[in-house]
Amino acid sequence: MAPGSRPARVAQPPHLRGRVAGAGQQGHRRRYEKFGILTKRELEARRDIAYEQYVKAVNVEANIVIELARTKIFPAAFRYETELAHNVAALKAAASIRRPTCSTP
Repeated sequence: MAPGSRPARVAQPPHLRGRVAGAGQQGHRRRYEKFGILTKRELEARRDIAYEQYVKAVNVEANIVIELARTKIFPAAFRYETELAHNVAALKAAASIRRPTCSTP
């Protein structure tokens, strides 16, 4: 990074938009306390609540993915696997049929 230039601003993830930006950082914490906006304990409580909400949301999404896999993906994959096995069996059966050979005089 060039001297005097600022680091690139990182976009805030959608699940954290609207939260107290940088509430967990030391400088911001002191400013919140200095101006009587939020105490250290209140900031920590807000952070803990945000973490808890995030963990619950991720847990719900993970459970949905598991249910989707069990009810949609695995059955479709097993049906396709069965279809392929039948095709392989039919090809083996067709290959094992001996065709009469014509002998030419």
